[in-house]
Amino acid sequence: SLIANYKNGNREIISNGYNGFIIKHNDIKGFKYKILDIISNHNRYLKIYENSYSTYLSKLSFPVWKEKMDVVILDKFDCNHVKRKESISKPSYIKNILIYKGLCQYDSIHRFIFEYLKSGLSIFFLYINRNK
Repeated sequence: SLIANYKNGNREIISNGYNGFIIKHNDIKGFKYKILDIISNHNRYLKIYENSYSTYLSKLSFPVWKEKMDVVILDKFDCNHVKRKESISKPSYIKNILIYKGLCQYDSIHRFIFEYLKSGLSIFFLYINRNK
């Protein structure tokens, strides 16, 4: 994982050099060179790949997220939110889950087309042309 050094949730998950890399947010060359180095020196990053996947499984996978959401929705901690649980009907809950799945899918497609693909193509062409 490559992230910018903004103070957001990414910094809670990524440890620089352990399961990803934190690069100064406006250092475009830093991002470019790190990506090219990862592509060119794949074997150097094997442990980071493993650590990244372990982090995903332990902090970001669906079962982990679901367990944390169940705590909130099903009131498994000591708060007086019984009325909240009673107010959530199963059809309403399912409807909202479907809406959010659609929004997540839209967001993923949007990010792919307007962010990842756009930056990925320029990096791909840099990689192809680097030996010329």
